[in-house]
Amino acid sequence: MYYNCLVNIPKNTGKISRNKRGKTTYIEYTYAREYLPEKKYNVARRTTIGKADPDHPGMMFPNPNFEKFFPDVEIET
Repeated sequence: MYYNCLVNIPKNTGKISRNKRGKTTYIEYTYAREYLPEKKYNVARRTTIGKADPDHPGMMFPNPNFEKFFPDVEIET
């Protein structure tokens, strides 16, 4: 469920990524990295925190995960 309000996409360099599926771009937050010794590389643990607004670059529609990772940002619900 996405909220019907817009917030700025967070500026955490290296933690925020965009994942385009079809015509929709989802904003993902990397909350942890897990090292796999048998493969000898890290695997990022990500969760979707919102959906990018195509009409307003730099803005997104947040979801409940956004509130969990960014509690200081005001969301008008």
